[in-house]
Amino acid sequence: MLENKPRRQFSKDFKIRAVELLLNGDRTVKSVAREIGVDPSSLRNLTWEPVCLF
Repeated sequence: MLENKPRRQFSKDFKIRAVELLLNGDRTVKSVAREIGVDPSSLRNLTWEPVCLF
């Protein structure tokens, strides 16, 4: 039976920085996700989180 990995939790600062990297350039989600060490779908989900981060 496969064991579930615990979900990673990201700090508010990490989320803000990740979204800034994505929005402040002409890079793809995949390349930014690779750089910061997350799955591209996780990065896509961050861009949809409420903007109460700021």
